[in-house]
Amino acid sequence: MITDQDINKLKKVFVTKPEAKKESDRIIGIMVKEFKTVIEMIGDTNERMDKRFDEVDQRLIGMNETMKGTLDELRSNRIILGNHESRIQKLEHLPSLI
Repeated sequence: MITDQDINKLKKVFVTKPEAKKESDRIIGIMVKEFKTVIEMIGDTNERMDKRFDEVDQRLIGMNETMKGTLDELRSNRIILGNHESRIQKLEHLPSLI
């Protein structure tokens, strides 16, 4: 036969259903709180990364415009150089006046 003393010993060794429910609710509460914190941290990180990507995009756009200007200038210099070379070749083929 089970006595009250045996039941008290069992309660000390094993967790009761209400105690288990209370502990699991406490642990779930902690987990939910921590999960919300992680989600907020991910959101903050995402916002910072978006800002950095926008900054990089703006820099790249600026560099692209600068490179386009430089290429246009290079093209015009090549055209001018080509004109000078053709003029020099014409002068080289003239008979010497000396």
